Amino acid sequence: MNSVPKTPQRPSGSLGTAEPPSSQRKKPLSAAQKLALVMEHLAKVDWSIGDLLYMLFRTRDESGNPISHPKSLETSLSHFLSGRTLHTPIEIIQLWHIHPYSDPATTPERHEPHYSFMKPYLEVKHAKAAITAMVVQLCEKALLRETLRSLARQNALEITRLGVDIDRWFIARFDNVQQQFKLYEQRIGRESTMHIGVAGTVAEAKDFVPSAADLDDRLMRLQQGLRKDLTIEKLLGMIDFDHLEQIASFQWLQTLINYVPALHPYKKDITKTYHDISKLLVPTSKTQIHTLAPVAKNEAVTTDLRDTIVDFLRQLGQSEDSYLRRLALMGGDGLTFEKMVKIKQYLQGQVDEFKRFDIIMPFLETWHTQWTYLCSIFQVHFDESGSQDPSKLGHSMTKMNQKGPSNLKRVEYYKGCFAAYKTLEARQIDCWRYRVLH
Repeated sequence: MNSVPKTPQRPSGSLGTAEPPSSQRKKPLSAAQKLALVMEHLAKVDWSIGDLLYMLFRTRDESGNPISHPKSLETSLSHFLSGRTLHTPIEIIQLWHIHPYSDPATTPERHEPHYSFMKPYLEVKHAKAAITAMVVQLCEKALLRETLRSLARQNALEITRLGVDIDRWFIARFDNVQQQFKLYEQRIGRESTMHIGVAGTVAEAKDFVPSAADLDDRLMRLQQGLRKDLTIEKLLGMIDFDHLEQIASFQWLQTLINYVPALHPYKKDITKTYHDISKLLVPTSKTQIHTLAPVAKNEAVTTDLRDTIVDFLRQLGQSEDSYLRRLALMGGDGLTFEKMVKIKQYLQGQVDEFKRFDIIMPFLETWHTQWTYLCSIFQVHFDESGSQDPSKLGHSMTKMNQKGPSNLKRVEYYKGCFAAYKTLEARQIDCWRYRVLH
């Protein structure tokens, strides 16, 4: 009888040895043991809990560059922040809020008030005080943002009503605005940029004559060609020279009273009389001003300025398909005024009043008119700094220890006005001195 051959025994420790499966499973670690392991690893890398959380959730490094994590970590962060884990972010924050260590100390010198509006929440140390401050300040920002949006919608509706109301007239002013976005590290593909746009406001005219805003009346008068009959003599005939002489006399008196202490008691009476003899006084009243939505255009470019005007008119309820036959007063600085005049010339071949911008009445701002006049005064009468000619502004400014303008075509307005008026007053006082002594 043949016996079954036995399997040959292999030496212990050989590669083919298979350990029998253990009948006992490893006991899982408790939450406390896992936490102890995590804290042990944090201690090895010299990190605190705050360091771990900060490094986990920050999105940019110290240079402002985006941080890329391993795919597994990004997936874990995405699951946690989107609430797809057992414990959600708000649950963690709620535990911070009720934790006994998160409440500020009761001592007055270390007390941090809850729900603080004033102190930025990033500067609050204790968790509970910081959480409540953050909630309050975020709600404040949200309410402010929603309030501004609501006011913007109301303002837009009011601007539209102003533009389409035949009994109201608007005066629009606009100018270019720009803001530079400067990057910390500039390189190819990462460069600083300048954002350019146009911002405008609308003021509501009061006590105006409706016929002055009538487009048809203006076009009719232009067709009559009455400008050819206007002469210098007619212009001079419109000026009340007696009134000008009276006003000029009081200006001389005001200068004398301001600089002669013995005449100060008469200052109040002179000022009242000067006010009483004024003509066409505008009553003091509050002007209603509305802000137009800015336009991302460059007013120095003719086509962009045209688009800007069309956009502002649209905000005022005026479009090519529907517009009031009423003049729209629009103005700004010298460049804006010049560009608008040229645009009207370029579009004069169009067949529609709106396309020709016949409804636009450009005007130069009073301040810029005064500035242009001031620059012309300096160009004619300044000479040079340290001038030896007493009749020149350069000589007077040197005597006042005031530096002259570097560019006579663009004189600094307030500094130039001060120098011009002080020189004028000094000349007037000198004339009074000569008259009294002779």
